Amino acid sequence: TGAALMLAVAVARIRRSSSTAWLYVAWALAAAAHFGMAFRHPTGRDVAALMDRPREHIEVLGVVAGDAEREVGRRPDETSWIFPVQVEGIQRLGAWQRASGRVRCRWTTRGAEPPPEYGERWRLVGALSALPARTGSGLPLLMLETGSEDSVRLNVGRGSPIMRACLRARRVSARLLAHGIESYPEQAGLLRALMLGYRRELPAELRRDFQATGTAHILAISGTHLAILALLLLALARTAGL
Repeated sequence: TGAALMLAVAVARIRRSSSTAWLYVAWALAAAAHFGMAFRHPTGRDVAALMDRPREHIEVLGVVAGDAEREVGRRPDETSWIFPVQVEGIQRLGAWQRASGRVRCRWTTRGAEPPPEYGERWRLVGALSALPARTGSGLPLLMLETGSEDSVRLNVGRGSPIMRACLRARRVSARLLAHGIESYPEQAGLLRALMLGYRRELPAELRRDFQATGTAHILAISGTHLAILALLLLALARTAGL
């Protein structure tokens, strides 16, 4: 909120020399907010803290918190989708309890069901596994394995309208990047990974090539990349007299 207020002040005073100082204050506040979210201190209700074993059969109530990325299924007739879920509650001992945190979900279907979308609330049943700990939190990453027959879409319309619009624009951009090169799925997957962060579309062989050559970092949409883009936009704005 503070960053947004400082940015508004900078825009209002854009013709004055002090606008740059307000812009830097907004940047510092936004960076502090990002740092606080990335290195959060989890509570006792975090789903990772509630687990008794590294792998448990569990029922999760939560909201889809991002795009679903397609993944090749383990069988020829299967399709898997990977997406994050913001947890609201879990059931594992015969009773529901409130919970928080996020899990990664692998949702597998053998039919033509549409994948879960951002803002939908789901009840998901499956095996929840703990992966190596996340940087800064000390808690493990969690992967929930479930399927279309073990999940129920409860309602829609949750989440941020701004986030929903951004994800919709990302999907449109992904389709545009592949336009005209549909016969070259590897090249299209590489473009989507570099430009939009859809890394699961990369073939396994190509992913291993990036890892073997030490160049896998270019597939990450990182803060450094965003800073470079911001500097380019700043230079264009200055050229335009802003």
